[in-house]
Amino acid sequence: MENRSRSLAACLSLFALLVSPALAAEEAVTLPEEGAVTEIERGLAMQARAQQIKLEAEAERAAEEEACGKKFFVNDCRSAANERYLEKLAESRKLAAEGREVEITQRKKDLEALRAEQARDATAREEKNIERGKTIAEEQKAREAAYQERLEKHAQKTATKAQKAAKERENARMREEKSQEKKARREEERARKASRRSAPLHSE
Repeated sequence: MENRSRSLAACLSLFALLVSPALAAEEAVTLPEEGAVTEIERGLAMQARAQQIKLEAEAERAAEEEACGKKFFVNDCRSAANERYLEKLAESRKLAAEGREVEITQRKKDLEALRAEQARDATAREEKNIERGKTIAEEQKAREAAYQERLEKHAQKTATKAQKAAKERENARMREEKSQEKKARREEERARKASRRSAPLHSE
């Protein structure tokens, strides 16, 4: 739509010449040079020029037919005028066809370029989504690894505490056994002493 608007704007001066066949006959439309405008604008200008040639031919034929009415060989004059009209009409049709072909060809190219650009954009978006998916997967993997590391550290810390507690219980048990052994030896020593003190009394 935007290209069409620009094309119509570029051809506005050409269409202005078509308002009056007499004016158009005095000022011929010049086709734009290749590269000066887009191909679509060039095609539209060619079609406008074809329409102008047709209008000029019709105006010339009407003027010639009126002039032929004043001549002696009216039919020959009108026949010659009609041949010139048909030649210009054929030229107009050929130019219009070429203009339409130029316009259609460029529109097809523009459409293909647009589709190619859309395909590239779609590919870029897909690649971006794939890359984003990889990044998310890596981040998730890193979070899981960090969580697993915390679990392992917690388990290791718990195991260390359990080992320390078990060692403390074993030390306490050993201290208790030593204490019991000392106590038993003291009791045994007291018993022996008591036995030695009571032994002479029995001998008398």
